Amino acid sequence: MRLYATLFMAAMAWTLSLSPAQAGGSANSHAPIGVMGDHMHKSGEFMLSYRTMHMDMDGTRKGTSALNPVTIATTEPNRFFGVAGQPATLRVVPTSMTMDMHMLGGMYAPSDWLTMMVMANYLKKEM
Repeated sequence: MRLYATLFMAAMAWTLSLSPAQAGGSANSHAPIGVMGDHMHKSGEFMLSYRTMHMDMDGTRKGTSALNPVTIATTEPNRFFGVAGQPATLRVVPTSMTMDMHMLGGMYAPSDWLTMMVMANYLKKEM
């Protein structure tokens, strides 16, 4: 976790030290950060990104109706039934989930016609 925070702060400090011309233009020259691979870089340019997301889920629903875990395990069909090893109904029904995600990305253009991209993520899920 500290590594991600350190990398994020270093990337932000470097980015903030660039002039708008060095940084690739105005803020609206690229799609929002959640849109991947929307642009190409010129030869020698690179870009770093850091994304984080937190999600909490609680309870189970079918459409707008709340469902009891016992009902799901005994009467609701398993949509994956028929795939090897999948039972007709679910045996385990999660009742809540918390997820934290951290994603570090980088783009580099060795030439004007090729931009390479790499991403690494860390996920922590609790059910």
